[in-house]
Amino acid sequence: MCGPSYLPEIHTLLSKHLTYYWLDCYLTLHQPTPLKQRRINTTWKPILIYAHGDYTGKIFGDVYQSPQPAKTHHPWEQSAEGMFALVRQICLPGSHILDPFAGAGTTGIAALKNDCLFTGLDIDENCINICKARFAEWQQDKK
Repeated sequence: MCGPSYLPEIHTLLSKHLTYYWLDCYLTLHQPTPLKQRRINTTWKPILIYAHGDYTGKIFGDVYQSPQPAKTHHPWEQSAEGMFALVRQICLPGSHILDPFAGAGTTGIAALKNDCLFTGLDIDENCINICKARFAEWQQDKK
């Protein structure tokens, strides 16, 4: 998932290492985000689907709708149930999910709950610490 205004740059970077497969739409109708520099009030986020070589996963839809996110861990946090549904629909257990904007780690939790591998990146050290704490909590709850 990335902001629509960053889509060209992110696609260029990811395409150096992965094969582009599809672009999904994640509707966030309950949380419009004003992008003043673009003069747009956006209510969706692109979900970028890439693969190592050919995609061999499930057949999936390309529009998802986010329930109201809790925003308890991070101001840009996505809905845990929304990300869980998205990952469950697209990825087979054992798939590897990369989130280059990990934020509070919601995608990572969804990946782990779906028995997927997860790699999360973020430039904000506070976000990385939030992710680590959430993953440790999830591991503890799983026991």
